[in-house]
Amino acid sequence: MRLALRFWSSSLVASTATAAACLGLALWLALHHPIAPWAAALLVLLGVAMAARWRGFWLVAIPGALPWLDFSPWTGWQVVGEFDIFLLAVFAGAYGRMALSSMRAIDRTQWVLLLALALSGLIGLVRGLIDAGGLGAGWFQSYADPLNSLRVGKSLFFGLLTVALSRDAIAYDAAWAGRRLSAGMLLGLGVVALAVLWERLAYPGLFEFERVYRATALFWEMHVGGAAIDAYLAMALPFAWWAVSVARRRWSRLGAMALAVVSVYVCVVTFSRNVYLAVALPALVLAVAAWLRPVRWADDRQSESMVSVARRKSQARMALWLWCLFAAAALAVPQWGAGSFLLNRLEHTGKVMDARLLHWQRALSLPGNMTEQIWGVGLGRFPSRYDQADRKAGFPGQIRWHAKNPNAQGERDFVKLWAAHGRTGSPASFGLTQRVAIVPGVRYQVELDLRASTPTIVVAEVCERHLLYDWDCQYALFRPPVGRSVWSRQSQAMQGPAFGPQPWYAPRLGMVMLTVLNVGGEADIGHVALTAGDSSELIENGDFQHQLARWFPAAQYHYLPWHADSLVLELLVERGWSGLIVFGALMALALARLARLAQVGSEGMIMARFLGASLLGVLLAGVFGSVMDMPRVAFMAYFLALFALQLPTYREKLPLRPDKQAIG
Repeated sequence: MRLALRFWSSSLVASTATAAACLGLALWLALHHPIAPWAAALLVLLGVAMAARWRGFWLVAIPGALPWLDFSPWTGWQVVGEFDIFLLAVFAGAYGRMALSSMRAIDRTQWVLLLALALSGLIGLVRGLIDAGGLGAGWFQSYADPLNSLRVGKSLFFGLLTVALSRDAIAYDAAWAGRRLSAGMLLGLGVVALAVLWERLAYPGLFEFERVYRATALFWEMHVGGAAIDAYLAMALPFAWWAVSVARRRWSRLGAMALAVVSVYVCVVTFSRNVYLAVALPALVLAVAAWLRPVRWADDRQSESMVSVARRKSQARMALWLWCLFAAAALAVPQWGAGSFLLNRLEHTGKVMDARLLHWQRALSLPGNMTEQIWGVGLGRFPSRYDQADRKAGFPGQIRWHAKNPNAQGERDFVKLWAAHGRTGSPASFGLTQRVAIVPGVRYQVELDLRASTPTIVVAEVCERHLLYDWDCQYALFRPPVGRSVWSRQSQAMQGPAFGPQPWYAPRLGMVMLTVLNVGGEADIGHVALTAGDSSELIENGDFQHQLARWFPAAQYHYLPWHADSLVLELLVERGWSGLIVFGALMALALARLARLAQVGSEGMIMARFLGASLLGVLLAGVFGSVMDMPRVAFMAYFLALFALQLPTYREKLPLRPDKQAIG
């Protein structure tokens, strides 16, 4: 009795302290939001209230909000975002609700694993900050700055915060918790599907497969390339198959099939070989598992005829999966014609693989000594180390905000842009962007305050652009005087075609981009103004008095310096052999537990198969893509793996909700 009371008291204290810490941090971040601090604070209070009011809200809300609750291209934030604020708010409410609950004890193996994960992340964070020269200051640091270590590391620590909540939900009812998690994943997948449908309609067209355009949905982390959408789809698609397999009514089954087919279309239009591998192989494993060991919807005492019925039901659902795949293949058929972008990419797979192997060799050389090989160079330090090791293959350009010197007359806040590669002879670029309105039928007028110490050409563009690819554009070229310490104000009308009217069902987004055109050029920009016809000023924070608020860096066509393009390699470089072993142990234990649960074949644990396929998918996505440097998808990978570890073993009796338990 005393031990139970002591455990309950410690759970109460720990849960209350965690809830308070999450709430305080969420409000602090919200009140520093670059655009709408009070709206962000309201989001915090709403998230806390809903998570505290409804058990299991967090299981649906977090996966459902993950693919869209991030507005970095509008805010300029890179280290943290709106999803982080919402996540902390939901944690605060859920932990507050859990404060009066007791939890199942965590076994020793899990304690060791969780402690190793936490220590690995903490060591990597500290090493990353030391390697970057200290914590640094400012809300708008880049990937080469100290806070990039926090940007990369936060996904692990957020994932660890889900452990106690997962144990509480599973103790309440394991099957109930699994269904809510699956519902959240389906909500998120539906958002991604709608975003890609809009993106394709607005830009190349749904069935235009010849023009170079790869869908990115709302994963703004891909502004410097990467595999965010690849890893997300690999984790989410198995839950679409789950929805098809468990649907018992006609309309729910048709809805699940529609989502599955559209989701496979989304995979196709990423034009990523990585996605094809990471989605197709787990789907094949699920299909074989369903054929060999169908789900039994009753207990093991059912008659042979009942088993036959269960087998027929499973095989019928298997047929539905095959129909989904056939439908997706039919959607993909037009891509195999002459001039197909997909066909062109597949033809160049050999050259891409050669370049990837060279990139991996460079990445493997980044850890310089035995200490770095064991513990890594530090979280988030891959981009900076890669750039320093090989300037020719490093960053195509850089952006740095400079505060005015209060002791110097005439000084102002400004941004320095410089180009390591430039765009002369190459389409690759790196520049400063901001979302602007598209005004049809007029030419834009741009005004810049510039100065330069070397001959430099600055290009200002306004394009119909979602994230990576330009559509119609207007542009203007500026040549600031060389060697002058004073600012030169220049104004031009942009060249290029006027923008056409936007369709109401798929409007294109507008983006202004400032970049240096010539190799080795650099320029200081102290003022930006943009108008279109009779419109008012379109630029926010044009004098950079609020640092880089509203401004967002973006790259085009050259993305190697930011990504290891391998899950194993990024873990090995940034976290060392120790971090790689701990992460491997996490995934191995999670998959082993799910494999044992899948053998049961009960209705309550049918989700184990699909959760296992999801983890297998993200590991496959990590064969040729990075995962850990994309915080949202990295968090989801940790979340799913840690959730799987909290499920009861097949020898344990599955927990039931109190209202379902028999009264003795």
